[in-house]
Amino acid sequence: MSPLPSRVLRERDSPPNIPDLSAEENHTLRIFKWMDSMNKVLGGHLVQMWRKAMCSEKTREKGQALLQGLVLDPKFAVTGLMSVLLEMTTSCFANVS
Repeated sequence: MSPLPSRVLRERDSPPNIPDLSAEENHTLRIFKWMDSMNKVLGGHLVQMWRKAMCSEKTREKGQALLQGLVLDPKFAVTGLMSVLLEMTTSCFANVS
C-alpha cells in the first residue's frame, strides 16, 4: 500500500478530501497541504530550514524518518515538525567550524 495518490489529481478534485482515494492517500495530501501552508505562513523559511537541516547523512536519515512518520502514521504529531527541524538545524550549525 502506497500512501501517495494512486492517480493524477484532477482539476475538480478538492484535496485532501477526495472520495475515490483511500484514507491513507487523503492523509498524505492533508500532510502536504499542511506543510505547504506552514511554509507560506513562515515566508518560505520552512523549506529553507529543511535544506539547511539536511547538512549531513545523520540529519538526512532523521529527516527521512520524520517524513515517513508524517505520511505513514496518521497519529504522528504534526506539531513536532518545527522542533525536529530546529534540533537538526542547531546540530548542523554546531558541526560547522
